[in-house]
Amino acid sequence: MGWIDHLRAVEPAVVISLDGTLASRSTPLAALPVGVEEDLHNENERVMAMYAAAQRYGVKFSTAPAASSAPAALPGQQSQVQAPVLWSELSWKAEGVSMPDVVLAALEDNGFRMRSMQGAWSNGQIIWTMEGSQYVRK
Repeated sequence: MGWIDHLRAVEPAVVISLDGTLASRSTPLAALPVGVEEDLHNENERVMAMYAAAQRYGVKFSTAPAASSAPAALPGQQSQVQAPVLWSELSWKAEGVSMPDVVLAALEDNGFRMRSMQGAWSNGQIIWTMEGSQYVRK
């Protein structure tokens, strides 16, 4: 229900889908400063706090174990003995977010990282989907 000329005047870098029903714009995040070591929360404690925050703001929220990024040993190779890992990574996703700055402030805590954020224009407002990782103590 908008005017493409107005959209291009406001957002010159916008990309429009071939069928003309969707417009999008991607913006890379600026380089972030090197962080400091954080004291991580217990997994259950942190997951409950994240779901409670999402519930307060009416956001569809989910967590899951992150896919392992450790390379498997090749056939014939011996597995290397590794130091015990004291933390684990959870993937999280928040959907239906209309106030991303408020929701991110509510979810923010030690070990919280956002990987991507996408917005879609719907019924006169931008609705956001955010994804990231939460690191927790084992």
